[in-house]
Amino acid sequence: MYLALLPDADSLAALKRFALSLPDDAHVTIIHSKAHSGAPLPIPKWSSALMLKTNGVASFGWKSKLVLRLNVLNNELIAIRLQAETILRDANLPWSAEWLFSPHVTIGSQRAKMAPPAALRFDRMAWR
Repeated sequence: MYLALLPDADSLAALKRFALSLPDDAHVTIIHSKAHSGAPLPIPKWSSALMLKTNGVASFGWKSKLVLRLNVLNNELIAIRLQAETILRDANLPWSAEWLFSPHVTIGSQRAKMAPPAALRFDRMAWR
């Protein structure tokens, strides 16, 4: 289970033009838990729209997947993450701590020969 920050339609289309093998469920993982809740979890409070600058492609994680890095950990992202930790703590669910919070979008293995979008807009969040 994870809390996903989801790109709006225009940002998703821009990502799909750049990353030809982009998964259909493209998102930024705010927090991940190997446990599952039987009940729906609340969504953290936020502005309901975030514009985040990108910062190039990198290899990430122990499986070395390609990701589009986001430029900065801003105050709103940090607040969302802290609220998500509280939500999981209140539900007695552990969260993964193997990696530091490093916002990115997994892009798959094939990229177009063009620059990535300079910024992405995120307008929804969901527990998946």
